[in-house]
Amino acid sequence: MTDQPTDYSSIDAFHVGRRRKPNFTDHEVLTIIDQYDVYKELLHSREASKSVIAQKQAIWKQITENLNTSYPQVERTVEDVRRKWKKLQSEAKREVAAYRAAQLSGSSTPVSNKQMSLYNRILSICRAPLPPSSSQFAHAVAVAAAMHRQQALQLQSNMSNGTSNNHETPFNEQV
Repeated sequence: MTDQPTDYSSIDAFHVGRRRKPNFTDHEVLTIIDQYDVYKELLHSREASKSVIAQKQAIWKQITENLNTSYPQVERTVEDVRRKWKKLQSEAKREVAAYRAAQLSGSSTPVSNKQMSLYNRILSICRAPLPPSSSQFAHAVAVAAAMHRQQALQLQSNMSNGTSNNHETPFNEQV
C-alpha cells in the first residue's frame, strides 16, 4: 500500500458537503421586512386551523418567490427566509434593549440611527396592538363621563352668571 500525500492546497478539498449560501444583503433584508409587513395580520394569527396554517405557508412561499425574483443571484428557500425573519426579530429585541440600557446608564452604543430605526420598525411590525382590557375600558368611560360632567357644570355656571365663554372673533375682525 502506497501512501500518497494529499494535496490540501485547495480549499475545495475541505468542502465535501453543501456549501454555505452568502449572507443576506441589506436589500434582501429590507424586502423580507416589507413583505412581512404586508402580510403581518395573518402571519401573527395564533389560530391553528388547517386553513390558516396553509395560508401562512402560502404567504411564506410568496415572500420567498418575491425575494428570489427581485434578487436571483442566490436562490433562497422558504426555510431560509423564515429563519432570517426570526433572527431579525431576535437581533432587534436584543439591540434595542441594549441601546435603552446604555441610554439609561449614560453610555453610548455602536448602533447607528439607521440600524436603530430598522430595529424599531421590525419591533413595531412584530407587536400586535393589545385590545383594551375591560378595566381599562371602564376607566376610560369613567374619565370621559367626568370630563363631560365638568364641562356641563362649567357651561351651566357661565350661563347663570351671565358670562359667555365665547372668545371667538368674527372672521372680519381677525388680525
